[in-house]
Amino acid sequence: MTKKIYIDAGHGGTDCGAINGKRKEANDVLKMALKVADYLKGQNCEVRLSRSKNVAKSISQRCNDANNWGADYFLSIHRNAAGKTATGNEIWVYSKANASTVTKAKNILNAVCKADGLKNRGTHKGASGYTDYGVNRYTKMPAAL
Repeated sequence: MTKKIYIDAGHGGTDCGAINGKRKEANDVLKMALKVADYLKGQNCEVRLSRSKNVAKSISQRCNDANNWGADYFLSIHRNAAGKTATGNEIWVYSKANASTVTKAKNILNAVCKADGLKNRGTHKGASGYTDYGVNRYTKMPAAL
């Protein structure tokens, strides 16, 4: 059975996300999302992107699109900008995520860290500074940011 994976390239349009010099998060994550989509298609997955160009989409638009499509998994890609000591990858799941969702998130994070060689900063429930990220709270399928 083919898995349906929804890939969300965070931010977009007038919301550029984090900025590091001339680099904008929205542009970086779009490039990454397109590569992840190509990879997953090569693994016999059906893939839908939240955006394929630099346009704005609300959290509810992204979640509704994935829910209506019947995605099996939702992955939102982001890249933060911080000082040199804050390097690595981390993944966030819904605060009420079940063990299966947490395990899937850990597997994704381990694969990303293996591919890019950066530090594994862990799998976390909830959100940094508040209860949950909207993409994890409003999706009907296992999701991670």
